[in-house]
Amino acid sequence: MDELMLQVRGLCVRSEQGRVLVEVPRLSLRRGEALGIAGASGAGKSTLLFALAGLVPGARGQICWQGQDLLAMPARRRAAFRADHIGLVFQDHMLFEELDAPANAAIQAGFRPRAERAALRAEGGRLLAALGLAGKGADVARLSGGERQRVAVARALAHRPPVLLADEPTASLDAATAEALTGDLLADTGPDRGRARRSLIVVSHDPALLARMDRVIRLDHGRMIDPAEAAA
Repeated sequence: MDELMLQVRGLCVRSEQGRVLVEVPRLSLRRGEALGIAGASGAGKSTLLFALAGLVPGARGQICWQGQDLLAMPARRRAAFRADHIGLVFQDHMLFEELDAPANAAIQAGFRPRAERAALRAEGGRLLAALGLAGKGADVARLSGGERQRVAVARALAHRPPVLLADEPTASLDAATAEALTGDLLADTGPDRGRARRSLIVVSHDPALLARMDRVIRLDHGRMIDPAEAAA
């Protein structure tokens, strides 16, 4: 397969009033690369991340993951592609409060064919253990912010996606917890960890996290400050 995991061309997202929210002429990501997206609050970082996941209605241009244009797909196929290939970590965790950590980590099992469910639940449990949450069976509402974020990471990785997209994953965490979570995001915790690590795109204000990325791009009012930085 091509070494390029992602190729973006002419991406534009506008508000209902026509204001440009994000405009990216080109952006590339190589397999196994860790890319940071930086910029002031309101610069369009999260909008760009969600657009790359195919979650922004009305986005225009090309977002090609492994040669497949996400924006050219019908909604159902786009959702299926995302479920198979992309893990998402949201800033506000988006966990199911009534469920415990293992159930949250394996939540996708409910949307998979029956034959795949046991393996996905087992992988969710294995990831929780790898992330230091072995035995955390209590409702996630009783977990700390750092523990909840680790559950979210386990959920994003349980189906072993080649791509992980994370929105402000260390926000509101203390320095030690943020450092540990950064290691979790960058680590290859899978059974095939001898191969190239997963591709990672992270939106963050955290300079320590951004310093550990292979490359950082910056947005200002939705536009890349230096488009040349987008070339992998």
